[in-house]
Amino acid sequence: MYHASLPHLIGIFVTNKCNLKCRHCCVSAGQSSKEELSYDEIISILDFCAEHQIFCIDITGGEPLLREDIMDILRYGTDKGLRMSLASNGLLISKKTVSDLASIKIWRVRISLDGLKFNHEWLRGKNTFEQTVRAIKMLSDAGISTKISMVVHRRNINEIEQVGNLARSLGVYEVRLLPFVPIGRGKKIRKIMLTPKQWKDLMSKLDEISNRVKVPICIDSPLEGLLKGKGYLNPCVCGYLYLGISSNGDAFPCPIMTDVKIGNIRKESIVEIWNSDVIKNLRDASQLKGACASCTYKMRCNGGCRALAYYIKGDYTCPDPFCWIASQKKC
Repeated sequence: MYHASLPHLIGIFVTNKCNLKCRHCCVSAGQSSKEELSYDEIISILDFCAEHQIFCIDITGGEPLLREDIMDILRYGTDKGLRMSLASNGLLISKKTVSDLASIKIWRVRISLDGLKFNHEWLRGKNTFEQTVRAIKMLSDAGISTKISMVVHRRNINEIEQVGNLARSLGVYEVRLLPFVPIGRGKKIRKIMLTPKQWKDLMSKLDEISNRVKVPICIDSPLEGLLKGKGYLNPCVCGYLYLGISSNGDAFPCPIMTDVKIGNIRKESIVEIWNSDVIKNLRDASQLKGACASCTYKMRCNGGCRALAYYIKGDYTCPDPFCWIASQKKC
């Protein structure tokens, strides 16, 4: 399988500070973390990316818009030729914010919308739904490429088509579905996690739903390849394409596996981190355990989502717990 000499996408968690305390937040965002990366340190990362042609940069948090220098960071990266994307809960997006993002020529903005009003606010707090929808509309109306990110669980799985219809009315280019993972504050609501059958059934219906709502509804799951036929390869980006950097400089292999530290940008280079032992193990399909070890599909999905395996099974070399093939056997 293809191994990139450097990541294709770097996610920079520019702050742990957040204006919300979402029930499902994987990093338990709220207060600023100690020793957050300075402006100069973030610029140094962007310089490295530009020099080494790592063009896709995802700026996230926490809530990135709480950083006073966030527009300077986004503008610097864009001026360097990088594809700067911004993830936000949308509550701090004003007319000025939209104007600034448009002038910067931000590549994409990703806004979290976790279902319709009741379920969105059950996770994110009262009076957040309308503000989020308003932010999405303002961004889209300004010609900014905007997508919705929706965390899917048992309570909102039946709202996907309605969210798709809303997305179309708002001018959104894509709805991206993510599985709920019981980490961070989400540990307290573990029972809302989907079953393997629900996940499989959802994936099998996505093309049909997308066609009805006339907006692409995509899913973040390497297991999708098991339904698409032999020529479809969709391995987990963990260790292959993605590298995350936390607000204190710690590096991790996946946007969910933020507590799997594989180095620190203040102590090691991106090249050194990208060649760490953890990254090498994640790439090596021969390390897979349980049903994956002898599965004929393992080179297509590489065991599925490594984060789900890590947090549910306690071992990132175990099978993806959402896999309907592997779920019949123990790791």
